[in-house]
Amino acid sequence: MSQPDAHSATPEIQMFFDEAFECYNRHDFDAMLEMYAVDAVFDVSRVMLDENPRQGHEDIRAYWDQMWDIRAYWDQMWDIPGNAQEQPTAA
Repeated sequence: MSQPDAHSATPEIQMFFDEAFECYNRHDFDAMLEMYAVDAVFDVSRVMLDENPRQGHEDIRAYWDQMWDIRAYWDQMWDIPGNAQEQPTAA
């Protein structure tokens, strides 16, 4: 019998991350927050060394909004097809 890969995620964990990425990509942060406890800690400091852990919905949401604004800026700078946010057109 083979041993599970130590770097593999369980199907439940993979489904959580897939749903979180889908929510982020459609800018549905309310749905993302529903996945977290009110006092949750969101910590990306091991991969983004300048970042501190964020605690609670308000702090986590502020961080995601900041990251979205940075993403939108770089999407415009790099003119990545399909990534730029749609701008409303005048009626």
